[in-house]
Amino acid sequence: MDSLLFLAIGAAASQLILMLLQLYRQWQGTIQQQLYVLLMLAVMGYLLAPLTGGSWLTLLTSPLQTAVPGLFWLFSASLFDDNFVLRRWKIALVALTIALPELDRFLGYVGVNGSDALLLWLPQALEFVLLALALSEVARYWQVDLVQSRRRLRLWFAAVVGLYLFFLIFLRELVFDGSAGFAVVQYASAAILLLLINHLLLRVSAGLLFEEGRLTITSTPAVVPEECSEDPVLDKTLESLTVLMEQGYYREMSLTIGKLAQELALPEYKLRQLINSQLGYRNFNDYLNRYRIEEAAVRLRDPAQRQLPILTIAMDCGFRSLSSFNKSFRDTHTMTPTAWRKSLD
Repeated sequence: MDSLLFLAIGAAASQLILMLLQLYRQWQGTIQQQLYVLLMLAVMGYLLAPLTGGSWLTLLTSPLQTAVPGLFWLFSASLFDDNFVLRRWKIALVALTIALPELDRFLGYVGVNGSDALLLWLPQALEFVLLALALSEVARYWQVDLVQSRRRLRLWFAAVVGLYLFFLIFLRELVFDGSAGFAVVQYASAAILLLLINHLLLRVSAGLLFEEGRLTITSTPAVVPEECSEDPVLDKTLESLTVLMEQGYYREMSLTIGKLAQELALPEYKLRQLINSQLGYRNFNDYLNRYRIEEAAVRLRDPAQRQLPILTIAMDCGFRSLSSFNKSFRDTHTMTPTAWRKSLD
């Protein structure tokens, strides 16, 4: 093996081992950490692939490295979505990108010609789709994230790593297929990327993978403990925010944190910090939906509004669609609005 290639793989593997050791020291067993471990094992398979040659170890490294894009998508989704749930269809989609190339390899081993279009091009296309989904998670949840440090770190982590994987797969599969020179470049760049990720994880132990916990959704707005309020300016701002929301400002369907900050004559980053540190919310939509769901629950209890369509109530409270309302209501009350209304009969 080329000495430069071996050196690049060794440098990348050492950074990967350091990342896993750091994670082991602060293990909490969250879904993010579990997916992160799986992603790192898949990356390890990618790093070791050139060392396995045609040995039986290829049976292990080949499916591992194929799983990198799918696991990166799941990991990014778990980072950005505070209500992330690992659904079966998501697992099946990732499994499909692994199973089809392995099936093609098996058919080639037994002397059966497979269909390249189905067993090779389809999973490659799915890999690009999964990477695009991962990048969409960055754009989708970045704006409503109230944890400022997590917001910066996750944007860098997911966006840079996602774009790196996208161009790596594109160049490796479509431009430099089988090129020995490109092999050195891709593993050396992987070592540099892993070094940068380690630097971030060592600098910031909380907010990315090591979190204190998530907000438990209830049916009433959060109340700020008196002992947490020591700054008169902060108290006044918080009071203005509470008054504004209790007057029904949350009903504005297109309300963003930028608009709310402008209404309060407050810089957006300070409003993020206020809602996060004083009210305990990590996501702006969760903050708005707390008020919206509370009003909707009251109206669904009201006998005078029994004939009012649920969609009308949802949109009056600020929801854009019935599906988003149903999801938020079910997350809060463990049942749909329709079931909630019927349970009050």
